[in-house]
Amino acid sequence: FGDGSGLQPGPNDTGAPDFFIPAGAEGHTETMSFPMSSQIPRRGLTFLVANHMHYVGTDMRLWVERGDQSPNTGEEACLLHTPSWDFDWQQFYFYDAESDNAPYIYPGDTLWMQCSFDNTLDNPGAVRALDEAGLDSPQDVYLGDGSLSEMCIAVLGQVFDVTLTA
Repeated sequence: FGDGSGLQPGPNDTGAPDFFIPAGAEGHTETMSFPMSSQIPRRGLTFLVANHMHYVGTDMRLWVERGDQSPNTGEEACLLHTPSWDFDWQQFYFYDAESDNAPYIYPGDTLWMQCSFDNTLDNPGAVRALDEAGLDSPQDVYLGDGSLSEMCIAVLGQVFDVTLTA
């Protein structure tokens, strides 16, 4: 986006940020930011989180950087981290916490997500995708919904504070 949020410049971009994982790339990352200032007018309790990548993905981290309306301005809070990613881990993860201890996201916070990818034959997930497609060498990977394309998606379940008056 024009304000610098959204997909961030990556290690293999040749101009504007591009979701692209070259064949043979190991440790490739794609990073996204999403400022919450204009999206939510009040704090929201996060009760679940889900992540989604395909076969070339190896690690995903979702965190919030605290803004000026948070009691912990400047700090970071991890919402989800799935190192050693497995395609079969795609599900909703509920926080096992009382409301006072569950993560809140405040207006002014910035949500960050970073996915790591290994597009080599050393990655069993990439080999699985290539086998399914009848291929034997890594292919360039772009954003898409096929097994030889990739995604880096997070879903949050939130309940927002609403003042009730009688």
